[in-house]
Amino acid sequence: MSSNLDQADEHAEPARHRRRFGRLKQLASGQWHASYVGPDGQRHNAPKTFTDKSDGDRWLNAREIEIQRGEWGRVLQQATQTVKEYAEGYLARHRRNIKHNTFGLDRRQLAAHVYPYLGDVPTGNLTPIMGKDWWATVAPGQLTARQGAYARLRKVCIDAVERGVIPSNPVSIKGAGSKKARKTPTPQDSSR
Repeated sequence: MSSNLDQADEHAEPARHRRRFGRLKQLASGQWHASYVGPDGQRHNAPKTFTDKSDGDRWLNAREIEIQRGEWGRVLQQATQTVKEYAEGYLARHRRNIKHNTFGLDRRQLAAHVYPYLGDVPTGNLTPIMGKDWWATVAPGQLTARQGAYARLRKVCIDAVERGVIPSNPVSIKGAGSKKARKTPTPQDSSR
C-alpha cells in the first residue's frame, strides 16, 4: 500500500534545473534573456535576447570562463568599445599575420565603408538588423568594394565572437561575400 506522500511524488513536476552560473529566463515573446552577477557584484545583462535557449547558455558559459580566466574586465571593456575602436584593435593584434598591402587595404575599406555607418556603435550593441541595414546602403553599385567591406567587417565580428565580446556574428548576410552575387536585394526591392 502506497502512502499519500508517495502518490504525490508520482504526480509531481520534475524539479527545475538550476544553473550553476547566471540566470536564463524565457520572455513572453519566446526569446531568452540571460544575465549574471559579475565579479563587481553587479548584475550584467546580455546585449541582446536569444532566440534559442542554447545560445543563451553558450553566452553565459563564455562569461563564466572569462571570469575564471581573469579576462572578464577586458571583455566587458571591449564590448563597450565602438566598432571602429574594436576593428582598429583587431588590425593591431593581427598586423603580423596580414601582408603589408592587405593591411592597408583592410584599413582603407573599413574607413571608407564601415566606420561612416557603424563606427560609433558599441561593439556589444551591434545587431543583425544593423548589419543588414548597413549592407543595404553601403557602396551602391560598387560590388567589389561592397564585398571587400563585408569581408573585413565579418572578420572583425568573428574575432569579437571568438573573444567573447559578442554572442554571435551580427554580420552574416547570405550571398554578401559571394563572387556570383551581382545584385543584392535591398529593402526597396522587397517592397516591389
